[in-house]
Amino acid sequence: MIEFQVLQNGEKFYISWSSLCKWAKVKWYMPSPQELIFLKQKMAETRAIPLDDVQVLVDGSPTL
Repeated sequence: MIEFQVLQNGEKFYISWSSLCKWAKVKWYMPSPQELIFLKQKMAETRAIPLDDVQVLVDGSPTL
């Protein structure tokens, strides 16, 4: 399972890859590492938080 862990204002939020696919109205697929890095950067930029406050987790373990 792939999910994004976002730390903002001292709180952790989790966003799963499958919910992002549903939100974007695309069929679930296995993203490339480049796509995950791009999304990590965009989430940090959009929320105006440091890049290190967004982690990509694969099966619960930090990957990026």
